[in-house]
Amino acid sequence: MSAATQSQGSGLPELARLAAVLAMVFGGATCVLVGLDGAPAWIAGDSRDVRRAATVLERRYAVSILYASHHGCTRFTEFRQALGAIPPGTLAQRLGELEKAGVLRREVRDARPPHVEYVLTCDGQRLRAMLDALVAWARA
Repeated sequence: MSAATQSQGSGLPELARLAAVLAMVFGGATCVLVGLDGAPAWIAGDSRDVRRAATVLERRYAVSILYASHHGCTRFTEFRQALGAIPPGTLAQRLGELEKAGVLRREVRDARPPHVEYVLTCDGQRLRAMLDALVAWARA
């Protein structure tokens, strides 16, 4: 990591980690994250990768669903309890979108009664660093 990413109080180390994780999860060539002073701060991924990641993660509740899944939520009712006032249709839609993006995997459990769980894929688990960076940035 360059010295520019280590400037105190700017949140750049966390944002650089975020950019690196997004590039790693969603593929990529190179793009430059620019520091507050205008100097290049980090090389990570292609702007198309950031756009692809943003398309998945910018939808309302998507990041919150990922955060909840990293904290143990797997079933629809658990997500509803963790997220509060999310409409059931919106939750179902977001879970489907995250599944389609390869971040969550839908598993039907053979039980009485049968139930569905949404578990993190390897790509979904790699987003943990992004969530940690967002939390660190929010607390800074």
